[in-house]
Amino acid sequence: MHRQGITDSTKLIKTIQSQKIEFTENTSENIVLMKIHFDQIVYSKDNTAHSWFGNCNYYLAYNLKKEKFYRIGGFDSNDVVEFIDDIQEYSFSTEDELFLFNLETFGDFDMSCLLSYYYMSEKKRKRKGYKCFDRCSEVIFTEWKNMITDKKQNKH
Repeated sequence: MHRQGITDSTKLIKTIQSQKIEFTENTSENIVLMKIHFDQIVYSKDNTAHSWFGNCNYYLAYNLKKEKFYRIGGFDSNDVVEFIDDIQEYSFSTEDELFLFNLETFGDFDMSCLLSYYYMSEKKRKRKGYKCFDRCSEVIFTEWKNMITDKKQNKH
């Protein structure tokens, strides 16, 4: 809740539900890929919208067979390893296998990048980080830092 400011839960839920979502076509009939464009509003104490804070994309995958969501990008942590493990374990069709191992790119979802991350050791993952998608917390922090820097420079 620290990024939302102070607001009532109804207003916050409506804001979240109003975000733009795009469904990305891919070769699997069991995996749904989603990109959620998130413009976050910061509310003041009197519950009026103060300003937009952050402009980032979150990426989710949904496995229809397992009825399960996976955080693929934008989040502070991800479920890429579990996502790929589940596809390999519960692969129901050739399309699912081709979806993973043809190393295609579906919209912003670069399967080659996801598999490279998957095959890294835990130690390498921690050292190299996750380069397939930006983390929204880093994007928001950078935007906020740039706004403060610009404001300081304009005073001089």
